[in-house]
Amino acid sequence: MTRTVMAMVSSILLAHSLCIADVTLIDDEFDGTELSQDWSVCFNLAQPSSGWDYSVAAGTLAVTDVRGFGSDEWSAVRLRQACRATGDFRLDCWLGWAAGTNGAMQQLRVVLLDSTGSQLAAAGFSDAWVLFPGVAYASVGGEGYQSSGYLPLLGEAWAAIARTDSTVRIYWDSDEVLVGTESAPVDSLELSFWYYSYPGAYFGTERVDRVTVTAPETPVEEATWTRVKMLYRN
Repeated sequence: MTRTVMAMVSSILLAHSLCIADVTLIDDEFDGTELSQDWSVCFNLAQPSSGWDYSVAAGTLAVTDVRGFGSDEWSAVRLRQACRATGDFRLDCWLGWAAGTNGAMQQLRVVLLDSTGSQLAAAGFSDAWVLFPGVAYASVGGEGYQSSGYLPLLGEAWAAIARTDSTVRIYWDSDEVLVGTESAPVDSLELSFWYYSYPGAYFGTERVDRVTVTAPETPVEEATWTRVKMLYRN
C-alpha cells in the first residue's frame, strides 16, 4: 500500500529573539496652564527660598523670579518627581534662559538624585557672577564641567544625560562635554531654579520646554513555534 502524505505548514519556527523596548519614566511637555501634580515644589531644602513667580503656558514652564531670605547667598526652588532607574537610562531636557544685562545671577539645573537626595548627575545653565554672562554646566561622579566660552544673554539648549552600565555621558547641544562613572540607582528627578541675592543682581527668566527620562525594558525572550497540519490520503 502506498500512502501519500501532504503537509500544510501554518507557521514555522523562526528563531529565538530578544525583544527590548524603552520605557518612558517621565515625559512632561508642560501642556495646559498648571504644573503636573507629579511634581513636588520644594522651598525649604538646601539653599532655601521664600517663593517664586512662574507660569505654564504654550508648552513651557517659565520662571520669572526666585526670592531669597537674605543677601550674598543662593536661594533655590526645586521641583522633584519620582524617577526610578536602577540601570541604564537617558534624560533629555530642552531649556532656555534670558537676561537683559550681565547683572543677572541665576542657575537652571536638571538633576538626577539617589534615594538620599544626593546628586548623581546634573546639567544646565549657570550664571554665577554679576559681571559676566552664563555658561553651560555639567557634573557627574565628582567631575565637573563649565563651558570655556560665555553663552548669549538670551539662549536655549538641549541637555542630555545618558548612562550605559556605569558610564555616564553628558551632552550640551549634541556635544559630549563630560564623561564620568556613577552606578547608584536613580530615585528622582529634580528641576532647580537658583538666584543669588547680591547688590545690583537680579533674576531674569528661565524656562523648561520639555523633560523626558527613558530606560530600557527588561529583555523578553520570544519564539515562534511550528504548527503543522497533516493531511493523509490513501
